[in-house]
Amino acid sequence: MVFNRGLRKDTEARVQREVNDYNSKYELLSKNSENLYLKREEAKKILEESVSVINEFKNTPETMKISVAGIKINLTNYKDVLDIATKEINDAKLKAGGSAAAGVAAGVGVAALAPTAAMGLATTFGVASTGTAISALSGAAASNAALAWLGGGALAAGGGGMASGSAILALAGPIGWGIAGAGVVGAGVLMNGKNKKVIKELQDSSVEIRKQTAVFELISTEISEMIKLTNSEMVEILARLAVAEDYSKNFIELSDDQKSSLGVLVNLTKSATERLNKTLGEDNKF
Repeated sequence: MVFNRGLRKDTEARVQREVNDYNSKYELLSKNSENLYLKREEAKKILEESVSVINEFKNTPETMKISVAGIKINLTNYKDVLDIATKEINDAKLKAGGSAAAGVAAGVGVAALAPTAAMGLATTFGVASTGTAISALSGAAASNAALAWLGGGALAAGGGGMASGSAILALAGPIGWGIAGAGVVGAGVLMNGKNKKVIKELQDSSVEIRKQTAVFELISTEISEMIKLTNSEMVEILARLAVAEDYSKNFIELSDDQKSSLGVLVNLTKSATERLNKTLGEDNKF
């Protein structure tokens, strides 16, 4: 009995450290998502400028006109995503009574996030497989959907799980959003129950927490790479825009090199607007 008490105490302390690491990695992921959103907002303005310059040219080939039409559709799609995400986030905040504290208590995780952080998550991870924006979900549903996005549903799946109020839920609060970081000592689930049962539950949870933490690290790296790629594209587009603005605005009058350069600008702009709408897939890749 004394041995089990000691083992339980040691296990609680270790799992709490793992939860702290989990929340730390989640905060980094959230910050990277926010940075990607801000970079995309900056890119959107550059891409709109690119469209404006390209539209100044007359007598362009049909293929170029088709590409420009595709660019405009991509930009419209991105705006629609932002509009939907904004509505869902605002709805979640209303459900939470307009305060972060109420949001956590109500289980509406997004209510505890700053607007840009919430938009970062919404635009990075897209829409849950059910077709409902993650920010519109609440309680265990939000946690499960977030986990399904972020790590293949590892913590949300199987026995006990999120819905049953297991030790892992008590430890990490709305795990999947990295908000609470509740202490082991204050977790009611862990204060009650037999030592052996709690130790087994903690040990099982520990595996999933560490697995999820590793997934967060991988996703953060993927997001960082997308930021770098977006930044690189914008640098090249701006350079080509500066050159194209000095061209004759009659395509027929352009030299072969100028026509080629304008074509590259169109293609770069099109691929960049497509990337603007990319979200992390099931393989945690864009």
